[in-house]
Amino acid sequence: MKCIKLVTIVAILLLNTLILLSQDDALQKYRLRNITGTELNLIPREILDKSDSFFSKLTRKQIDSAYDELLKTSPLGNKADQVAKLKTETIRSLGLYGDLTGYELVSSELASASLLKLRYLALHTRFPMRWMMTFYKSAQFGWIIINITFDDNIGFFFTDE
Repeated sequence: MKCIKLVTIVAILLLNTLILLSQDDALQKYRLRNITGTELNLIPREILDKSDSFFSKLTRKQIDSAYDELLKTSPLGNKADQVAKLKTETIRSLGLYGDLTGYELVSSELASASLLKLRYLALHTRFPMRWMMTFYKSAQFGWIIINITFDDNIGFFFTDE
């Protein structure tokens, strides 16, 4: 009987380990890098300005204006349903997690000279959120945002080590 219990426990632990290892494979492949002064200097000022303006407007609850400005030269701006969903989910998150009181740039990831992802920690009154913004250097428009996502999975800011 003890042997069966031990085998069951080992099987459960093994299954849990496999599940954890398979979760969010992309984040397992690319560990987050902390922002240092040197790395911050490598992020184009245009991108930092766009991000700062966006989050500043969100702290003032100017949701429509924040998205309209950020997406004005982006192909995302032409996807009315997607923009409406982003705005609705942002308003919903403010209700769930409280007002946005600030934000912090946590990490960046440079895929190439023309593709960059930034990860931010949004500081709310009740619970923080994670924001990911991907920028592309367009020959026509300069740096534009091509993807924006947010969630409450802040545990992904930390390594398992």
